[in-house]
Amino acid sequence: MGTATSMGHTATTTMATSRERQEFIMDDDEILQLIHKMVDEEHALRKSGEMVDDSRMRKLEETLDQCWDLLRQRRARHEFGTSEDGAQPRDIATVEHYEQ
Repeated sequence: MGTATSMGHTATTTMATSRERQEFIMDDDEILQLIHKMVDEEHALRKSGEMVDDSRMRKLEETLDQCWDLLRQRRARHEFGTSEDGAQPRDIATVEHYEQ
């Protein structure tokens, strides 16, 4: 579990998988670091030339979508003067159907 603050605020986020729920306290910078880490892993898997574990790739893509959505929520809340702490991760079924 990680804890940090951004502009005096912390966010408790929950990224859910089909098997487990993990709770984190993350700020915008930590969310971005997680995004970059997952993107790097995704690129490494694709470039490896080996058989890519489809379930791992799917989980990475889903979690990335959740992280980007959470970051957008937090930024919008900040822009409109509401607490970033109110941003909550949305379920995978919701964020997977957003158009980029």
